[in-house]
Amino acid sequence: DFRKVIKDWLIIREPEPFVIDNRLYFPDFLLQKNNVKVYVEIMGFWTKEYINNKLEKLKHFPNPILIILNEELSYENYIPSSLNIIKFKRKIDIGKIYNYLRTLLPAVEVKEINLGDINDHVISIKELANKYNVDEKVIREKLTSYKDYIVLKNYAIKRTYLEEISKNNFTDKSLSELINAYGNYIVDVIEYLGYIILWKNISDA
Repeated sequence: DFRKVIKDWLIIREPEPFVIDNRLYFPDFLLQKNNVKVYVEIMGFWTKEYINNKLEKLKHFPNPILIILNEELSYENYIPSSLNIIKFKRKIDIGKIYNYLRTLLPAVEVKEINLGDINDHVISIKELANKYNVDEKVIREKLTSYKDYIVLKNYAIKRTYLEEISKNNFTDKSLSELINAYGNYIVDVIEYLGYIILWKNISDA
């Protein structure tokens, strides 16, 4: 499901049509973030001839387009090199699509990342990395200069808040109970505080 992974992009199903070779063409999706737009065409179980004709037409598509192509139909000899194509087998890898989308965003210089107004108790490193379109390592390094925060695996926690949380006894508490009470960041916190997570099953500890 696109919307579960590509949360920071606007997803429009069946956007406005285009005219290619005097015929209307309807893209499957339009993905948009700020001024960046990319159209998406999903090609599943079609004949080789149909795919071939479709790809030839899309060579003339006037906007950035990403083609999601069934691996069983993707013969290298008829895939135009000018097209952006992600292949799939049985299931589409949304992560690959998201990584491609990030390459379309303008790169942000590290010096332009200004976290000066941050004052939250909990900061998601992943969310900031997505916001600035940089690797999480870059955000983690920037956050280490903020002495009011402890940088953990996935989150940076304000020292005063961490001290407050550490006063609680989390022994014999289930992980699901703690996540419901605090949020996903509590996993990083209890590991930092020295608690050992013992898994009861594949979904809880």
